[in-house]
Amino acid sequence: MSDKLKQLLQMEDTYKKYIDELHAIELFKEYGCNLPSEHEKKLETVNIPYEKISEIRKQILQEKENESIYDDKLQIIIKSFIEMNQWGKNAETTQLFDDENKLINEYFTIQNIIYEQLSKITVKDNRKDYWLESSSIINTFENEINSILNNLIEIRNQISKINQFESYQQYSNKLNKTTEHTERDVIEWKNNIQKYIIPLVRDIYHENALELGIESINPWDLDYLENGKIDISYSLQECIPSIFQLLEELDSDFYIYLSQLWLDGYIDIEMRKSKVDFGFCIELPYSKKFFISIYPTNSMMDIYYFIHEVGHGYHNYLKHNLSHYTERNTNNEVNELFAHLFESILIFQLFGNQKDVIRNYLNQLVISIPFNVAIHGFQEKLYTQQYPSAKEKKDLFLDILKKYTHHCVNIEPYEKEVNSLWLMQEQIFSTPFYYIEYSYAKLASLYHLALHSDKNFFLLKQVFSQIKQVFSQGAYLSPNETFKQVVNSGLLLSEEKFIHVSKFVRKKRK
Repeated sequence: MSDKLKQLLQMEDTYKKYIDELHAIELFKEYGCNLPSEHEKKLETVNIPYEKISEIRKQILQEKENESIYDDKLQIIIKSFIEMNQWGKNAETTQLFDDENKLINEYFTIQNIIYEQLSKITVKDNRKDYWLESSSIINTFENEINSILNNLIEIRNQISKINQFESYQQYSNKLNKTTEHTERDVIEWKNNIQKYIIPLVRDIYHENALELGIESINPWDLDYLENGKIDISYSLQECIPSIFQLLEELDSDFYIYLSQLWLDGYIDIEMRKSKVDFGFCIELPYSKKFFISIYPTNSMMDIYYFIHEVGHGYHNYLKHNLSHYTERNTNNEVNELFAHLFESILIFQLFGNQKDVIRNYLNQLVISIPFNVAIHGFQEKLYTQQYPSAKEKKDLFLDILKKYTHHCVNIEPYEKEVNSLWLMQEQIFSTPFYYIEYSYAKLASLYHLALHSDKNFFLLKQVFSQIKQVFSQGAYLSPNETFKQVVNSGLLLSEEKFIHVSKFVRKKRK
C-alpha cells in the first residue's frame, strides 16, 4: 500500500473523530447537558471544515482503485470505509435522510408536549387514576403520531430499496453491522423466551403482588410490581464512593481516568428541568473521553443506570489502544453485552449480601426482556406488512403484548389504554430495530452471573481481566465470536442455557 493511501486513511480517521465529536456535543446540548468550557475551547483551535472529509474520502476511493492491499488490518479498515460510503448518505438518499430527521424531530416535539401535560396530572398518588389519565392524554395525539410513523416507514423502505435491500430491517442490520440469524434459530430462541423467561416473569409478578397485597394484577400495577417490596434503598450520590472504590480494585488505571473525568465535569448526575430524563454515555472520540448523564429519580434504578453507562464508558476506554476509529467501531450487540456484563458484576459485588437489592435488580432485568422482544416483533410486522391506521397498529401491538408482557394482567376492560403504549416508545421512531440487542445482552449477562457470581473476589478479578482482554480487541472480533469467548455461546442462547438462567434467577430471588 502506498504511503499516500495510508496518509489519506489516517487523515480521514482523524477528521471523522473530530466531526463525530462535534455531533456528539450538539446532541447532548439538545439533551440539556454541557461539556466543561475548556473542552470546547480546545476543539475550537482545531477547526477542521466539514467539507474536508468529503474531499479526503473521494481521494481514498480513487487511490484504492490503483492499489493491492495485503495487510489484513488495512483490508478491514478499507472494507469498513467502503461499506460506510456505500450504504450511508448518497446523492439519492440525502433528501430522504433529511426528511427522516425532520419527522423524528416532529415526534420528539409531540412527545415533549405529552410529557409536559403528564407533569400536570394531579392524581399521581393513585396509580389507577394516574395511569388512566396518562393514557387519555397520550391517545389524543395518536393520529399525529401514527402519521409520522407511516411516513417514516415509507421513507426507510425507499432508502433500503435504493440501496438494493429486500427490507429496511436488512438494510439496518447491514448498516449497523447487526448479526443476521436464520429464521429457524430465531423461532427456537423466541420459543425459549416463551418457555423459560415468560413463566419467570409471571412468577415474579405474582410473588410481588402477594407480598404487596395486590389480589388482581392490573396494567397500572406493573411498574410497581417490577420493584417489589424493597426495604433498603440507596441514593446514587451515597453509592458513588463505593462504586469508585470497587473500580480501583478491578482496574486502577481506569479508576484514575474516571476520577479525572468526574473532577473535570464529564459526569452529570444533577436533576434539572431542562435535562432529559434518561441516562446516557456519549463517546468523544477525538478527545478519547466520554460524557455520562443520569437523571436522578431517587431510586435504585439510578445506581443501575449509572453503573451501566460507566460500563459503556469503560468499553470505549478499553478500545483506546486501537489506533484507527474503525477498529474501535463495535456494534450495539457487543456494546450492550459489555455494559450489561459490567453492570451485573458490579451490582452483585456491591450488593450481593443484600437480598432485597439483588431481587429488585433481577426483577428489572428479567421483566424487561420480553418487552424488548415485543417491541422488535412489532417493528418487524410494521415494516413488512400493511398497518396504515392507528387502530390496526394498536390491535397488532395488543396481540403482541398479550403474548409477551401482559399474559397475567387483567387488561380486558382497559385494552384501548394498553394498546396505545407503542405511541411513547421512542426507539420505534428514532432507532428502529435497535431494542433486541438488549435482550441478547441481558440473557448473556444473566448466564454469566449464573456461572461466576458465587466466586470469591480473587477469582472474579481473573474473570474480569479475561473480559477486558476480549473486549479490548474491538471490531476484530465478530459479535458471535465475542459472545462465545465470554459466555461460550452465540448471541442466541441455547435451551440448556435458558434453563440455567431460569434456575439461577429463581434461586437468587428466594
